[in-house]
Amino acid sequence: MFTTDHAGRITAWGDRAAAVFGRPAAAALGLDWDVLFGPDESGRLTDALARARQGLPYSGVLTARSGDRLPSLTLNCSPLTGVSGDPVLACSVSGGGPGAVADGGPGAADAERNAVANAEPDAANAEPDVAKDTESDAAERQRAAVRAAFVDELVGKSPFGLLMLDEDLRFVLVNDSLSAINGVPVEAHTGRLVGDVMLTEDGGAYERMLRETLRTGEPVTGLMVRGRTEGHPDADRSWSVSLFRLASCDGRVRGLGGIVVDVTDKQAALLEASAARGRLALVNAANTRVGTTLDMPQIAEELISVAVPAFADLAVVKIREDLFGDTVPDVSGTPIRLRRLAGRAMDNPASSSIFRSHGETSQPPGSVLHECMRTGGAHLLADIDDEALQALAHDAEHARLVRGSGLTSMIVAPFVARGRVLGVALFGRSDKRDPMNVEDLKSAEELAARTAMCLDNALAYSNERRIAVALQRSMLPEDEVIPRRPGLEVAHHYRPSSNAAQVGGDWFDVIALSGHRVAFAVGDVMGHDLHAAANMGQLRTAMRTLAQLDLEPADLLTRLDEAVRRGTATRYATCVYAVCDTVTRECSIVSAGHPPPLLRHADGTTEVLAVSPGVPLGVSTDDPGFAVTDIVLPQDATLVLYTDGLVEHRGEDIDVGIDRLRTVLAEDGGSVRDLCERVATRLSPAGAEDDLAVLMARLSTSPDHGFATWLVDPRPESVAGVRAHLRRTLHAWDLPDLVDATTLLASELVTNALRYAHGTIELRLAKGASLVCEVADGDLRVPRRRQAGPDEEGGRGLAVVSEYSRSWGTRPTADGKIVWFELALPQG
Repeated sequence: MFTTDHAGRITAWGDRAAAVFGRPAAAALGLDWDVLFGPDESGRLTDALARARQGLPYSGVLTARSGDRLPSLTLNCSPLTGVSGDPVLACSVSGGGPGAVADGGPGAADAERNAVANAEPDAANAEPDVAKDTESDAAERQRAAVRAAFVDELVGKSPFGLLMLDEDLRFVLVNDSLSAINGVPVEAHTGRLVGDVMLTEDGGAYERMLRETLRTGEPVTGLMVRGRTEGHPDADRSWSVSLFRLASCDGRVRGLGGIVVDVTDKQAALLEASAARGRLALVNAANTRVGTTLDMPQIAEELISVAVPAFADLAVVKIREDLFGDTVPDVSGTPIRLRRLAGRAMDNPASSSIFRSHGETSQPPGSVLHECMRTGGAHLLADIDDEALQALAHDAEHARLVRGSGLTSMIVAPFVARGRVLGVALFGRSDKRDPMNVEDLKSAEELAARTAMCLDNALAYSNERRIAVALQRSMLPEDEVIPRRPGLEVAHHYRPSSNAAQVGGDWFDVIALSGHRVAFAVGDVMGHDLHAAANMGQLRTAMRTLAQLDLEPADLLTRLDEAVRRGTATRYATCVYAVCDTVTRECSIVSAGHPPPLLRHADGTTEVLAVSPGVPLGVSTDDPGFAVTDIVLPQDATLVLYTDGLVEHRGEDIDVGIDRLRTVLAEDGGSVRDLCERVATRLSPAGAEDDLAVLMARLSTSPDHGFATWLVDPRPESVAGVRAHLRRTLHAWDLPDLVDATTLLASELVTNALRYAHGTIELRLAKGASLVCEVADGDLRVPRRRQAGPDEEGGRGLAVVSEYSRSWGTRPTADGKIVWFELALPQG
């Protein structure tokens, strides 16, 4: 099988033709087909070409030249159109046998008879070889015609671009589809370099790949190429290119063949789908990673970590300075002050300087950030030109920084929550990435919306915390109101937690009681919020009120427990309550489910006081049965009360924390204030999850203190002996000026006890900051002051006590009551 053009020049040479004629392709291509046949066949060849030009086939027997032989062959020719559109003549040959002549020519019959006679004996009855070859050649011609028709239809009607390039990558052939893809006529392609028509964006990588295919022969399938064409210089296109090497029959490389499919729309759809997935992943990341805390700077950092580098090369979060005020002013015509909470830039010091140099800025009306805040709408700056830069920068220095940062596009998205704009987020990209577009604007709005909700929650919490802290601080005693007594040294420390709740219900109090007594209390209300702080205030107020009734410690907690159980606010609380006499150092302690008090002795040794823990307030449905522990505090010993936040840590037994506290207490002393600060510093690390309160009291008996007690015989004449004891004692204490008043008032109280009470009567006299006299008896009835008539001899005792004492009162005891009065010590 071979082909010629209509001039008879051989254009293609098949393997069968090479075998029949004894010529390889290199010795046949480009030659005139006359060289294939005998010198007498030129007329038949001319006739075949003439018929081909008329579109008619040709068939005849010709003498061929095959080496040294001149066999007769049947030549069949069919006119076709080549892939380039030029007419070609497809030829096939089959053996005609020795001495064969042309059809109808002289000697044809003899030649046929000779062929049969010379045949092998077994073939006498077989069909002549010429007939077999004729049928085979006809089939081959049919296949060739089908292939040619297929190629013709493929080139002419293929919806895909088809091309043929020579060894220099110049166009040899293109079809109409590729012409349409490139926007260049078919004839304008011929002879031009592929790089002149297809303008790729890969720095020559596409042409290098073409040459590699020419060199190796390895085909390329589905290669994605992006660029523009000469005919469409302003439109970015995407192509899928498949290429293969073309070679002649002798193996010589002739060029490349290829298929080009325009996949711009498909690629755009894929990119859009990918972008949509990217936006969804971005928003999902924000939903997962933004808002894990109620700390506003941390929320801003979380947004930045989501946005950079996944979405932008630079991101900044700015919040309004006036957010923490009681009202939000009108910003329509006034500058807005913004404070940067967080910012980050990708490996660009110039970009980083944009936000590092401007922690707080004022945005004037008309600027992009001001408009964004005023309208609540996001702004897209797809190209940061001079006009956009002027609207974006808040001063000349900022403009210089933005210009030098390499940022080419930016989005400003507001944080809008509950109708209020809290601040803005800025997302910027450099020229190394695609500029921000409308789809990116949607993503920025979604990021800002999610962050705005988290910032609003954090702001609400921050305001609540501010109120709670103020409320709690207002309910805790200040140093100025803590009772001062000779020999009493008090120190305290309170610290709210640093977790999301921040404000809890820990509290402490120091309450002045009658005589020289002082009450110390530490408690913990369940919860860590504004309600816990309010409940703490209610509980502390209730305790102070009950303390002023001079109740016994156990009775006070019992009534407090009842108040908690009947109330609706506080559901659970613990408390420890200690009443100490600063003169005698007698101390009564009662606990309601609270950690045990500690005692630090003057030599640094410590002990855990064996106080019955009791049940928390509000838990028991029956009488809680609080038990009192009475002790006498050693000289210069320090009583330590605290909440569980000081000693309790997650995953650790509370006893470990108590031992740690004892270790710190055992270190070299100093003042109570120094000791308290050391404990708070060492055992209250930053970031602790629970709040804590510590209260310390050190009692030291002063040489100026005095205390005396007498048992009174329940007989009327005992009053004289009481007066004598009082005179001697007061003179011994160098208080002669108080002898008359003290003996008079004490006589009245002892007389009342002898008259109305029963059992043992005890008189106590204590000198501290004042002189206090107490009379204890076994009668539970409380004496009442009354107005005596002008003729009554009795009924004036309590009136006299009230008139001549600085203060007086009664208080119940476990087995009766105490009536007391107080006198001021003489000045100097």
